[in-house]
Order: sequence, then structure tokens, then C-alpha cells
Amino acid sequence: MSPPAALPALALGAAALAYGLALVAARRRRPGLAAALVVAGGLGLRLYASCDGYLHAWDERFHALVARNLMAHPLRPTLYDTPLLPHDHRDWQESAVWLHKPPLALWLMALAMAGLGVGELALRLPSLALSAASTYAAYRIGLAFRSHTVGLVAAFLHSANAFLVTLAAGWFATDHVDTALVSFVTLAVAAGVAGRPRPASFAAVGLLSGMAVLSKGLPGLLALPVVGLWHAREVTPARLLRLGGMGLVACLAVAGPWWLYTNAAFPAEAAWERAYDLRHLTEPLEGHRGSVLYHAARMPKIFGELVYLPVLFWLGRLARRPRDPKAVAVTAWIVVPYAVFSLAASKMPAYVMVAAPAVFLVVATACAWLLDEWRGSARRKWLVGLGLAALLAPPVRILLNDLRLFREHERQPAWAVELKQLGSRLAGQRAVILGSPRPIETMFYTAQVAYERVPDRPTVEGLQERGYRVLVYESEALSPEQRGWRDVEYLSALPP
Repeated sequence: MSPPAALPALALGAAALAYGLALVAARRRRPGLAAALVVAGGLGLRLYASCDGYLHAWDERFHALVARNLMAHPLRPTLYDTPLLPHDHRDWQESAVWLHKPPLALWLMALAMAGLGVGELALRLPSLALSAASTYAAYRIGLAFRSHTVGLVAAFLHSANAFLVTLAAGWFATDHVDTALVSFVTLAVAAGVAGRPRPASFAAVGLLSGMAVLSKGLPGLLALPVVGLWHAREVTPARLLRLGGMGLVACLAVAGPWWLYTNAAFPAEAAWERAYDLRHLTEPLEGHRGSVLYHAARMPKIFGELVYLPVLFWLGRLARRPRDPKAVAVTAWIVVPYAVFSLAASKMPAYVMVAAPAVFLVVATACAWLLDEWRGSARRKWLVGLGLAALLAPPVRILLNDLRLFREHERQPAWAVELKQLGSRLAGQRAVILGSPRPIETMFYTAQVAYERVPDRPTVEGLQERGYRVLVYESEALSPEQRGWRDVEYLSALPP
């Protein structure tokens, strides 16, 4: 399932229309309809960004290939489904069994492709659906926190955040995995803060937290303490502890079986990945380094240049009302991820995005304060407009820039077209493609085994004896001997 050519323009037009109608609905005091339209607008933006007819380099191509392989065996995640050359399970970019990320986001991608066909848009649809659900959850959290106004502004910021939009479309590292994490944590918090604390609500928080953990590990637990702090003054500490324990049990019931299964079925790979995950705390792995201020310094690039102003405003209000449990919960939602990942040695922008919905609440609260404090003063309405523009215009500007609306954006690169054609040509055959500059994408589009390296002649002959058709990409790296092999088909070099 590849994106139709007209879909980007239709999606962008639908998004603009939905946002316009949402503003009209909000002014007419129909917040429920406005929230639904904001969700639709965010979905349109994500659909527009998802219309690239190729796999993005980091990390979507790996997630897409593992998801495709999961269609055949859901309990055995593999990158190289049929490894024909020696491999090292410690190298997640060329391993067979692939436990580099938990499976839920990949299962959802596999399920979508099983129903709609293998393709770029199909594998991105689960992220679009989860993002839409979490946008509405942001509205519900804002409503529970303060008002419809806070909820609507928070939902708008969530829906139009450039980083979240492009993350769901697979443009950046950790893509669909982090989209699932952010979405399930947001949904878990929304389930826990609606109404009074009850066993059913904490069980829902636990189940959704389990899905978050099954998407990207321990950060998925964040919703449980946030919801606990939110209700800290409504029930006794003993009852809150029991409710939290119930939520934790529900979480473990969802995420625990996969951990037990992988440790039993793939002990070497599971042990290596556990150790590798912990090394992120002490080592700047794969060059992802930065100072302790890395994430705090990036906030203006993600949330808008003036984001520090509502944060300072928030801290000032919190200092005046330090016993407001809801404000403490939202603060913890931000502080915990930023503190942990600022101290960790490995730095990547998406690590702290699990705190983004709370940042949106902080900005939305500042916007609501502007409207509430100055609404009755006709002479100062221009100040309200200026303040709202200062808080909301920068995120919109970042969105328009990052979506490349005013720059050339190639949706169907030549290399992807050639790989899809090669896949059609090799359909139903057993082939191995050597010397591919894009081995992961080659395997996704052709359903054949592909390697970047070219082995020696005896290895190639062994592959042929096993019934494999051997294809080799032309390149300057081939030796004269490798260029003259018989019974080997040579392919023209892929376009860059």
C-alpha cells in the first residue's frame, strides 16, 4: 500500500479546514466538537507527512523490515529472516533475531500490512491512529486539569507539534516506537485522571502502561506515578498504594509475558539487549553524545522559541501553590524524563518526548491565564493577542518549516522505485542480492535476502548450490575477479 499521488494535497487541505472549523466551534462554545476537529487536523498533518513513498533511513527501515517478517511469525522478531552469511547477534543492524526494541509497535505495523498490503503508508497507519487518540487524550487531561480552554490548547499543540507529526511519519530515529510510547503514556494518564480514583481506572492505567512498556521499555511506567500524584489528596496513602499496586500488576500482566518468553526463547540476544540498554546510561552509544543541558537546550526547537516563558510562569504558580497535587503531577511528568535522560550518557531528541504532553499542558495553562485575566479589558485585548501569538505562533512556524511545505520534497525517489520493480521481477523466486547499498530497504521491497558486502567465490557458489539466484550490484568496490563471475546476474548501481 503506497500513498496515492493526490493524497498529500488532500490531507493538507483537510487539516487546514479542520483547524479552521475547530476555531469556529470553540468560539461558539462547542468544545467537544472543537476537540474532534483538532484531532482531525492533526491526523491530516500526519497523513500529509506519511505520504513519502520510501522508507526513511533511521530507524523506520529497520522497524518496517522486522514488522514485515513478523507477519509470518509474530513471536519471532527477525531482521535477517533467513541469514545466509555469518552474523553477530550483538549488531542490531545485521542480526537475525531482533530484540532491539519491544514488539508492540512492530506488531501493529505488521497487522496493518497484513490487512492492507505491504507498503509505506500501511505501516505508518498505526502511528497515525495512536497519535490521533493521544491528541484527544491530551484534551481530556487538560479538561480534567483546569478547563475546556486548557484542554483544547493542549490538544492543538499536541496535534501540530512538528516533532510528533514527523515522528509518527517515520522521518526521525525511533519513529513509530516512540510514537507508541508517547501515545500509550498519554492515554494511560487520561484514563487515570478522569473522575475519582477507582480500581477500574487504575487497572486501565496499568493496562495502557503495559502497552507503553511493550512499546519501549521502562519509560512506559511513567503514567503510574503521575496518576498517583494527581490523586494524592483524594484518598488515603494506604488506599493509593493499593490502587497503584493494582495498576502495576495490570502493567506486568501485559508486558511481563514477553520479557519471560524472550529470555527463554532467545537467551543470548535478550541478555545482550538488556545490557546494551543499560549502557545508554553510562556510555554515549553510537555517537549520541551531549552535555547535561542537551535536552533542556533543545526545548525551543521542539516546543517553540519562547517555551521557557510559560515554564517559568508555571514554576512561579507552583511555588505559590506547592500543595496542588495536579500541578505537582504535571511537573513530575516533565521533570522525571528530563532529569533521567539529561543525566544519561546517550542523548537523542526523542528520548524526552514522553514528557511532551505535560509541556503542552504548561503552555496551554499560560494561554488560558492570558484569556481569563485579560478578557474583560477591551483596551488590553491587543496584549492578549500578542501573548497568545508569542506562545502559539513559534510552534506553528516550526511545523511549517519542518514539513518542507515551501521546499522541494521528493516523494518517490528513483532508488525506491527501482527496488519495488526488482521485487516484482523476483517475486516467487529464491534470490540473494549482494553489494546492495541499501540492504534493509532491499529486503523490505523485494522479500529477498540482501547484504551490503560481497563474499568470496566459494561462498557465492555455495549459495547457488542451495538453489539461490545470486544478484550483485555494480560498484567501484568490486574487484576485477568479482566482476567476472559466471552464473551471477549484475545489477546497475542504485541511484543515490
